[in-house]
Amino acid sequence: ILETLSNIIVSPLLSCFNNFSHCGLLCVVPVKNSLIIVALGSNHDAHNAIASAIERLKDFIYNIQPTRMLDNGSVGFIIPCIFTNALVKGYTELGKEELERQLKLIEKELGRSEEKDSTGIIALDLDLLKYDEVILHANDWNREYIKILFKELG
Repeated sequence: ILETLSNIIVSPLLSCFNNFSHCGLLCVVPVKNSLIIVALGSNHDAHNAIASAIERLKDFIYNIQPTRMLDNGSVGFIIPCIFTNALVKGYTELGKEELERQLKLIEKELGRSEEKDSTGIIALDLDLLKYDEVILHANDWNREYIKILFKELG
């Protein structure tokens, strides 16, 4: 009987509130949706790496809005190279620490390692630039490519 009542009463009610989740029969808990911006960068098979990363980000970022990929010079490398960068804006239910953990996992899954980093190959770099009202990586916001791509996010 409880399952039937849940299907008749609770399920339709919950479907009306896409910002809520349920934890049992009648317990409704609001879900925090955090606005986030992630910077993506690579200097090795960059367009494929960034496209793959964006697909993986869709697992926990919704209403995802990626910018175009922008090729530019490297920052802070002894040997100059071309980096490709993009930004992604979206919303997540993950807390900041869990989101950052997921970003590092994607970097590793898509080929980033300390060994490659030491040779100047950055398979993929994902940096959380904004989480709700918190601005992270403050120096990155001064980089020209970040300014250009941020304008595309609107």
